[in-house]
Amino acid sequence: MTLGTKAPERKGALRANTLALLAMQFFNYVFPLLLTPFLARSLGPLAFGEVGYCLALLSALLVVVDYGFSMSAPLRIARAESVRVSNSAVTRMMAIKLAITAIAIAGLVAHAVLAGDALIVLVALPLVGLALQPAWYFQGRERMWAITRQTVLTKAVYLVGVLAFVRGSDDAKIVLVAYGLAAALGAALAVRTMYSIGFTPAWRGGPSIRELLVESAGFFASRIALAAYMSGAVLFLGTVAAPFQVACFVVCQQLYLAGQSLVGAVVMALYPHMARTRDFRLVWRWVRVALLLGVLAVSASGVAGGWVLGLVFGETYAESGHVLTAFALAFALASVSALIGFPVFAAMGREALANRAVFLGGGVQVAAWFILAGTDHVSAFTVAASVVACEGAVLAVRLWMLWSLREELS
Repeated sequence: MTLGTKAPERKGALRANTLALLAMQFFNYVFPLLLTPFLARSLGPLAFGEVGYCLALLSALLVVVDYGFSMSAPLRIARAESVRVSNSAVTRMMAIKLAITAIAIAGLVAHAVLAGDALIVLVALPLVGLALQPAWYFQGRERMWAITRQTVLTKAVYLVGVLAFVRGSDDAKIVLVAYGLAAALGAALAVRTMYSIGFTPAWRGGPSIRELLVESAGFFASRIALAAYMSGAVLFLGTVAAPFQVACFVVCQQLYLAGQSLVGAVVMALYPHMARTRDFRLVWRWVRVALLLGVLAVSASGVAGGWVLGLVFGETYAESGHVLTAFALAFALASVSALIGFPVFAAMGREALANRAVFLGGGVQVAAWFILAGTDHVSAFTVAASVVACEGAVLAVRLWMLWSLREELS
């Protein structure tokens, strides 16, 4: 029994998968967006900055635990010659993720002891639950609706838990505990759904662990580089600046990440589809949409960014409009870059080229950190501006690569 689909079924599968991914990414970020104003007001800038630091640490560790499987696994599953081979690969991937998760938790405990901050240990709770939710499996099978419904449910549990129990600056730990319980529920539902659509653990046959590690190494390295100017920016800011600067940065970054999540849903749906069909015209249509959204985001934030932040998050954040504008520009650049990144290069069989552009972005970000720290110019705005520089560098390199490969595209 193969995992392939006939050509007439592919467009329908792509539409369904895209809608499911959009819905899942929407709820993945709409709930945090609903919570961020509440937490910013309830916890106060200092405690909110500490929670923001812990959530950024969680995001960074999730990149490590994922080990690039979110990019490599959908292709392997989509191209698997049989269900048995696919199940064998997925079983080994999950075993690798569990081993990395155990190492990550040990590192968390050590970090908490050295920093003298018990709140950091609680990051382990959502880390375990999220590590056991293999969205990449459902993406590769083009069955995203199977996991989208439970994602909405678990996010709702997290939202209700925080709204019901967080009342003041002493309740920061409740945010992580509620996230951990919701993630555990999501993991249980995800595993059950995997079994319901045909997954059974299989160790015989399929790729070896070494083969999977080598195959995902490039994706893992690129995700690490990407994390440098996503989660890493918050970690850097939290290390060298006051919690208030972290709070201002996190508030604006949440809006940036929400927009990125919607574009990312389209990218994830296009990724396996493009590997099969090489439908470049479809990608160019999405690029035009992304350009329009980017122009609207920059214009709106430039005109009313400060007013919106003050209205939604409190007057404390009203003077951070310039930070939001920087993130709007980063969103415009990143959206186009993502759409012409892995979907297009995967269709050409050149995924490694997309990775190389991300490495450059990570290098630009780290260099910017050294410059900002060395010149004592670290603030929410300067770090946001460094994200813009990174996204611009990645987009420029990818455009240059596509221009050099224009004959293959034609």
